[in-house]
Amino acid sequence: MGKNTRIKALQLRNRQKSFLIYIQNHADILILMLLASTAWYISNPYDLMAFNDPWEYFNISRGLFSGKGIVLNDNYDIVLPPGYPIFIGLLYFLTLVEWPTLLGIGIASYVLSAILMKKILQLMGFCSHLCTVGLMFFVFNSQFLIQAGRGYAELPMIFLFLSLIWASIIGKENKGLTWGIMLGMLWGILSLTKPEGILLGLVVISLSAFNNRNVKWVAVLCFIVLYLPYSLFLKNQTGSWQLSGKTYVNLVLGELNSPYQNPTNDNARYDVIHRVWDNAEEAGGATEYMASFGSKILERLPHNTERFFYYLISTYSWIGCCFLIAGVMFWNSIYRRFIALGIGLTCFYLFFFITPRVLTLYHVLFSFAMLAGYQIILTYINRLRNRWLTFSFYGVAVFFVSFQFRTILRLLLQKL
Repeated sequence: MGKNTRIKALQLRNRQKSFLIYIQNHADILILMLLASTAWYISNPYDLMAFNDPWEYFNISRGLFSGKGIVLNDNYDIVLPPGYPIFIGLLYFLTLVEWPTLLGIGIASYVLSAILMKKILQLMGFCSHLCTVGLMFFVFNSQFLIQAGRGYAELPMIFLFLSLIWASIIGKENKGLTWGIMLGMLWGILSLTKPEGILLGLVVISLSAFNNRNVKWVAVLCFIVLYLPYSLFLKNQTGSWQLSGKTYVNLVLGELNSPYQNPTNDNARYDVIHRVWDNAEEAGGATEYMASFGSKILERLPHNTERFFYYLISTYSWIGCCFLIAGVMFWNSIYRRFIALGIGLTCFYLFFFITPRVLTLYHVLFSFAMLAGYQIILTYINRLRNRWLTFSFYGVAVFFVSFQFRTILRLLLQKL
């Protein structure tokens, strides 16, 4: 009887241990399922309304797949790039549902971006528990969760950006041209989703393929093949070469916060666009804007810099900022250059405005740098051979992950 009891107790202990190992190995998937459900819960279906990007993307996509082209209310809308509307239109054509299509794209991009983030961290050499910490730090960001629940284009942009980073790392030793074709296609699709993808892809490809000239030129050629039709379309409609129709509208109107961003009704918004195309000089004139460009930067820069540092400290805490500095200063040289160039290019936006896409790009770069800084400091602490100090330092990781999660918790409490 006693022997059977011991055997049963041992079997129970083994089952409990197996369950704990399963939870540990699949913790990231469970976290993502929980957060995807949270994004679905806090999403607001009334966000699919006039005068916001999801509404515009969705209606442009319906026009594309009904044979009207890039039109909205019988007017050409060439302000937004076509990559996201094409993808939305394809899914709408297959499913014939409106809001769940956008919400599904946002949540799928959120989950796939997180999975890619963990894969990239593993390829960069982080150990398994630090990869889990990096994943939680990456996904516990209120900007990401809100955008996932509202169908904005920032989440597909981040997913494509991470796909480009992942492809550049796994193909680093590949000398074949297939790698260059894959990099060029991802670069082109990223740029057609958001114009910022042009600079982001340039940074990633120049750092990953700088030792292989053939791969680099194949990637550039594939990018041109994908992006050139859109550039030719813009040239045909506006009479000038440009990378982004929205940037052109804002510059010609003489201000970055243009009337295009603040319409009173649907017709007013598109009257602004066509006033620019028909007579740029009467619309405000890019010459006048460029003449006062320096003074406008000086006006915006102090305010935006203050907002940026407030966002940095309120989102990541002082401890997270210390990890960020350590990661930027002492990480692997290639990765350090990537972070520095990425942050430098994104800092260009401080001259103008702080937008959700800038904050999401910063969060991707900061996630890499902060985890690198945490690993560097943890390695130094391990050399001291003090178990209590090492255990306490793991508590720091819990702190700056939970520091971000507090905003998500606040959103949930507001919804209840």
